[in-house]
Amino acid sequence: PLLASRYGDETIQRLERALGLPPSSEGNAALELEGLLCVLRRAPVLEAGETKTAETPDVVKLVSWLIGAAVSLTAVASTFIDHVAEGKCVAALRPFTALGPSHPACLAHDYCRLIQMMAEDRLSETHAGWMHLLGRLDAVGLPQNLRQRLHRGAVYALGVLECQRDDSAVLARIQYLEKMGRPHDIAFANQLRFLHHGFRGEAELAQRCRDRVEEHAVQYGSAWQVEI
Repeated sequence: PLLASRYGDETIQRLERALGLPPSSEGNAALELEGLLCVLRRAPVLEAGETKTAETPDVVKLVSWLIGAAVSLTAVASTFIDHVAEGKCVAALRPFTALGPSHPACLAHDYCRLIQMMAEDRLSETHAGWMHLLGRLDAVGLPQNLRQRLHRGAVYALGVLECQRDDSAVLARIQYLEKMGRPHDIAFANQLRFLHHGFRGEAELAQRCRDRVEEHAVQYGSAWQVEI
């Protein structure tokens, strides 16, 4: 979190400059497709005095770096419910919505926006958005490890929302995470169990699950919370 706070904005700004994109802000309008493609054709945009070499990243690499940075920084901001920081990341990816819903960059924007919406008291709309995104994942050309990560994140987010509205569908989300088998997946499953029992007033069961989550935090540190 400290590194994200110190270097996150600068990282986004440098990548935007390298791509030739205007500085992002929450009020920025999305670009039209032709306008975006025109900008990207000129990338990479070099700083004064720089010359292009074989090591200079191309536009595909720069876009992938921007996506990775924005998604990771959104995850960090969500652990503090920092709506403003989340909004900066969403804005940075907004130009890529012009590429359409089947493009990975557009999907990354929608993923970050849905994370931001988790704290906006729009449960029904946010739940529907996550369900729609889940259905898009297999149709978008993503590396398998990234697809699995985003899928786990969407499942966990749905589980949180279903806990809040006392929906038994959360039990299927918990089972999915437990079947994944990784320690972090088990921790997220226990966190959902904690919320599920807590909202139902089942204090003893909730405490047991909370203890398991805290044991995981002691073992792996707090960084596991931004994995998804």
